[in-house]
Amino acid sequence: MNKTLFQVYFWLVGRFFPKVKVSVLWPLAISVHESANFTSNVAVRYNNLFGMNKPQVRSTAATGKLPNGLAVFRSKLDSIRDFFYFLEARELTDDAKLIAFVQAGRYGADARHYAKVAAHAALLSSHLVDVSKYVTGSLFLGVGGVVAAFAFTSQK
Repeated sequence: MNKTLFQVYFWLVGRFFPKVKVSVLWPLAISVHESANFTSNVAVRYNNLFGMNKPQVRSTAATGKLPNGLAVFRSKLDSIRDFFYFLEARELTDDAKLIAFVQAGRYGADARHYAKVAAHAALLSSHLVDVSKYVTGSLFLGVGGVVAAFAFTSQK
């Protein structure tokens, strides 16, 4: 996983969640922070990009959980899909609501979580890509493959 692929996956998964209008910046910043820039053991071995616990009530793409409660996913794409389920369940349907949620200390156990994620967001803001370059024209078949992978991984 890298930041560009994350953005493409986020855009693609977002097409299946029309109520959620969150831009990629803060979810990317949360993911970079929670996964140590996609290098943590939980991100690499268990595909958990957001440090998500396996939920008890809401819809989830998780297939299991670790002894510490962290969710396990079949793929990075499923982790991103689960984040959209989280956003929907919490009614965090736009950037302002997500930022306020994080700022209020409701995401992450660390008291400085918001400050750390905000620092990542500030650094990442100038590195966002125009996803349309990756998902239009000659890459259409590639997008179809990603969408097919999404559909396949969403089947139980």
